[in-house]
Amino acid sequence: MNQGPPCCVFQGKNEFSRGTSPMNNMQAFWSFTKRRCAQFNGLGDDTFPLHSKGCEFRYSNKGGNLSILLTNMGK
Repeated sequence: MNQGPPCCVFQGKNEFSRGTSPMNNMQAFWSFTKRRCAQFNGLGDDTFPLHSKGCEFRYSNKGGNLSILLTNMGK
């Protein structure tokens, strides 16, 4: 049976995705961001870009010690 290229998702076959896909990473990031933003009970239009960048930094460095990373950035 031909399953098509590995980047295709056949939603009619109850298939979400095969392997690691950029879409899974994007969905994981937005899920992480929504959970973080929910702690603030909503954000204003003027603060959302800052919170978004903060979430991007935290998501990209989730295995590291953020206080050490930020201290080293200031040097």
